[in-house]
Amino acid sequence: MKKTLMKLSAVGILAMIALVVTVVSTFAWYSVSGTPELGGLQLNIGGTNTIRIAPDITVVTEDGTVHYPGKFSDSLNFAQLSSYGYLQDIVSLTPVSTADGIHWFFPDDGSADGDALSGFLMDDNYAYANLSELPDDDAVHGSYVMMDFWVMAPMDCSLRVSYGDNDSGTYVVSLPYPVKNADGKYVLDTPSDILPACVRVGFLADTRTQRDGSMNAYTASPSFDDTVHHLKGVYSEPGEDWDYYPTQFTIYEPNADVHSGESVYSITADGSVYRPCEDGSYVKTYPVGYVNGAPQVVDVTDRTTVQTATRWMEENDSLLVQQLFETFMLGEEGVTDPLALFRKFSNQYLGYRCDAYIEKGTFIEETGALSAACNGEGVADADTLGALHTATATEDVTIVELERNVPQRIRMFVWIEGQDVDCANVIAASGLMINLELAGGND
Repeated sequence: MKKTLMKLSAVGILAMIALVVTVVSTFAWYSVSGTPELGGLQLNIGGTNTIRIAPDITVVTEDGTVHYPGKFSDSLNFAQLSSYGYLQDIVSLTPVSTADGIHWFFPDDGSADGDALSGFLMDDNYAYANLSELPDDDAVHGSYVMMDFWVMAPMDCSLRVSYGDNDSGTYVVSLPYPVKNADGKYVLDTPSDILPACVRVGFLADTRTQRDGSMNAYTASPSFDDTVHHLKGVYSEPGEDWDYYPTQFTIYEPNADVHSGESVYSITADGSVYRPCEDGSYVKTYPVGYVNGAPQVVDVTDRTTVQTATRWMEENDSLLVQQLFETFMLGEEGVTDPLALFRKFSNQYLGYRCDAYIEKGTFIEETGALSAACNGEGVADADTLGALHTATATEDVTIVELERNVPQRIRMFVWIEGQDVDCANVIAASGLMINLELAGGND
């Protein structure tokens, strides 16, 4: 970005997914065998003295459900907020696809079958968001995470996903899992980086002023800020039909140059196409969207902020974080369950201190230039990708324009993109760490 006004926030998500996925398909979708386990979803948002963040508070009234911001502060730990308790009960993340954050698609049998987009199921009322258990119908495998939060800035500015600084930042990595070495000692195994390449984070922004009693509820709440005179952001409730008012949807694609090296078939506008997945290159994702009343693949490059690979740092042929794990294990003598060790180390000990042990990827400065650099197959090879300018944020992709001292409600999603070419080559993964930092600035 040419000029950054301020650091806005860091959003951390720790998703404990135990042995989630296996390879089952040569198409860019996979099926999950059995019920994957998600051991909890924790969020933390940190801001500054000038930029404030608030959780979303919902109240059911005679006129329906109203939303308003809780207490604005410099930082929030969502794991400690009862209103986000559902994040601890989410059972799984399984492949879905969306181009707008409103229409969500997945195959009716859990795996893609050639060009059969007509057989895909569509969820347009968030029926498969935040599932605490998988449906009894084994044919349905789509599931994703959805949550709302509020941001407020002291001046007009554009909101973007940002690289961050040395103490925080934006990245998605698989978490290392404890395994026994030849001496019977637990060590951390180097995690796969393919699953993090399939993860997407989306931000849906509606800028309408709320007129449903939310402001009255906010005024009467103990968190009321008397500098606030109206609230922005109107969204449908789960189970309700969307009213299709124009919204802005932004996608964060991490680890975009990480690939398995194997070519796979994926569904494009020209049908199933055999597409290369050379590591170090960029391969466009064409998610399934809702166009003219039917599912259709869509080029979403213009709304996607793209980041290169983030990887765990190594030292002497082992993960740098192994030193921290060894300190942790001094207090865990006699514990033989690797899953218990994994959860405790990741949740209680490692926490959100991954930053010191990873190398974050940088952002492609302009996705317009990235799109233009791709060939007819939607691929930019490693040399072409490496020649593009990088920056701390993508200049031509914004989440929303914030209005001075006006709380803006944002709806955020986390999902595994089934149309990502590497979604056919995912191997078992122990867990995910997703950390996001947002920045407010102008051009």
